[in-house]
Amino acid sequence: MAQIADVVNRTEEAEALAEELAARQEELAEKHADIVGDLRVSMFGAWEAGEFSANGSGSMLGKIITPVGLQFADGYEQSLSTEEITSTFGDSDVIFHSELLDGSTDGSETEAVLAMPTFKALPAAQDDHVFGIGKSTITGYTDANYVLDRLDEILTELGEE
Repeated sequence: MAQIADVVNRTEEAEALAEELAARQEELAEKHADIVGDLRVSMFGAWEAGEFSANGSGSMLGKIITPVGLQFADGYEQSLSTEEITSTFGDSDVIFHSELLDGSTDGSETEAVLAMPTFKALPAAQDDHVFGIGKSTITGYTDANYVLDRLDEILTELGEE
């Protein structure tokens, strides 16, 4: 973002937005400090039949939520066969899936993965800890802030359990 801001001569605005995002991440880390350290999370989206895209801490979305203190169950970021659902997400306390800013599921095959018996048998799914969190491709501060707003809602809900 900084490079684009430099090109269009909006560096100060970009820096202010980056500072606001970092402050929001810090705010959520403090607000939810009692639960974030104990949660192992995973995130996915699915756009091709029989496959899903698993996103780790190094993904665009991972870079938004890890400063809050969440730990990804593993560090992958790759496309996998849906046959690998159990081995990929079996250790996750919470599973996030890609969703659009209007709250609808993102990815033509994401609903199919959510409906799979093997997915429904995962501990996180059994505990009703599967949530849409935002787009897996973060294209700007609107996307990033949406993810943080959703994360705040989700962590608040989990904290009340």
